[in-house]
Amino acid sequence: TQFSTAGYWPVTRPPSYNQHGGDVPMGFDLGITHSAPVGSVIYYTLDGSDPREFGNVVGATAQAYSSPVELVNAFTVAKSRVRNSSGEWSALNEATFKVATVPPAAGDLVIGELLYNPIDANSAEIAAGFTDKDEFEFIQIQNISSQAIDLAEVDFSVGISFDFGSSLILVRNLSAFQLRYGAAYNALIAGEYGGSLSNGGERLLLTGPGDIPLRDFTYDDASPWPLCADGHGVSLVLKSPATDPDHALPENWLASGQFGGLPGGLARSVTYSDWQAYFFTDTEQADPSISGAEADPDGDQLANLVEYYLGGIPGMGDAAKRQPKATIVEAAGEHWLEMSFSVPTSVSDAQGIAQVSSDLDTWSSAPTDIAEILPSSPNDDGTITRTFRVQSAVGAEDSRFVRLSVTLD
Repeated sequence: TQFSTAGYWPVTRPPSYNQHGGDVPMGFDLGITHSAPVGSVIYYTLDGSDPREFGNVVGATAQAYSSPVELVNAFTVAKSRVRNSSGEWSALNEATFKVATVPPAAGDLVIGELLYNPIDANSAEIAAGFTDKDEFEFIQIQNISSQAIDLAEVDFSVGISFDFGSSLILVRNLSAFQLRYGAAYNALIAGEYGGSLSNGGERLLLTGPGDIPLRDFTYDDASPWPLCADGHGVSLVLKSPATDPDHALPENWLASGQFGGLPGGLARSVTYSDWQAYFFTDTEQADPSISGAEADPDGDQLANLVEYYLGGIPGMGDAAKRQPKATIVEAAGEHWLEMSFSVPTSVSDAQGIAQVSSDLDTWSSAPTDIAEILPSSPNDDGTITRTFRVQSAVGAEDSRFVRLSVTLD
């Protein structure tokens, strides 16, 4: 009251909730009331934003309260204020509701992705003060159960340390992560963890209420674990996470098909220039014989533009893994030539054109000669597999050749 009288606190009192946060059933009706004079309006949000924006104006997502609000999202942050007829706003009332959540059990959560040994910081990142590449580490946690999971008592106790809130991505350094990946993942980030992931592999222990082990496994940087995840710019991605695979088996892990990994399981749109800046130094970017679209600095017979389009890593010599594969398939009693290849879904400025020839001289990409078999197949590593079929059956004496041409938009 003294603060209000002195003008340090609004006279208008904040609104009240019929339950101030906590566990509620699905469809709980949130009631909001106030004791302000007639003409006052309650404004509320359920997305975590303040109902009042800078300039004392109503927030972009704020709504005027008129009747109880049904809560359906597993974790809902309700914020509300009263605005009186003179334009004065009350203090903020905020509460977090856990809607129909349950404690985690073994098999509910998987560690879907690890970027344990990031690529070196580039010049812009170094200039911003991030000289330690390990500051760009991240871990993704995924709920594979059919229910909303309460993560309040979930934490890492071996390898790194972290007590969860309710989100899915843990980062080593938030500022470094945002500099490299932007702000698109902010809503998925739980916070920063203590310690760091070992670049040589280590044990990770994820525990739940009562310190019950939820995940306990050791990853490694040696074969048969994916080698390109060890400092070459990609992450470890769990295969078929919804099937609850054994995390301790290296055959259940893939290298991400997108450079930088797939934070939150989401592919970000990238360009060839982004790929150059990620893998090449400033000096190398200035030399087209090294970083140019037609250059092949690792000598694996895949030009840089093709490596980019197929998700390759310059310097790894990974052509055998990335290049298109040609096969003969049998259908309707005849044999057909097909070509398949995988492409990161993040590629935004390049096109792959399948071509066929009978003499290695004249090539055609006409749909009447070679056509894509749709739909394409999504993969766990963030790529899709595209398959093209030559439209004339292959006879015993026929010659058919297929190739992939890549162009920038």
